Amino acid sequence: MGKAKKSTGIVLVTLLTTVFAWSMFPASCFGEPQSPKKADADSSYTLEMKAVKKDKTHGDVVLKIVAAEGYEIKPPTPLKINLTPSQGVTLAKTKLGWDEAKAEKKKKVEVKTGYTFGAAATKGTVEGKIRFALCDSKGCYLKNVKHSLTIP
Repeated sequence: MGKAKKSTGIVLVTLLTTVFAWSMFPASCFGEPQSPKKADADSSYTLEMKAVKKDKTHGDVVLKIVAAEGYEIKPPTPLKINLTPSQGVTLAKTKLGWDEAKAEKKKKVEVKTGYTFGAAATKGTVEGKIRFALCDSKGCYLKNVKHSLTIP
């Protein structure tokens, strides 16, 4: 009986030591793949925000949300986009939603608004707070995303 207790104790100590050792190192040390760090996406969608220049002082801020396979993005689910430009940048609209959106086959939504640089500005930023929902066969999922764009 003493031998069984000793064996159990050794197994327990070995198990605890292994768990502790594994917790000391990041997963990347053990060859597990690491996904790219993206604050603006998960596997149910991709989000892109870009500046399209028309000339030196004018252009469009374009935001595109694409639903992944098995998901849809469509009215009447929420779509609220609040944009905050840096000093020296003026946006035609700072609040956008379904009224300004161009939807494509319940898979892609694109919204855009014009920007203008002030007299002294040659570049700027636009901070976006984006709220939307994606739906699949089980239900709809609300997403709240923050995204930043530098306009060169």
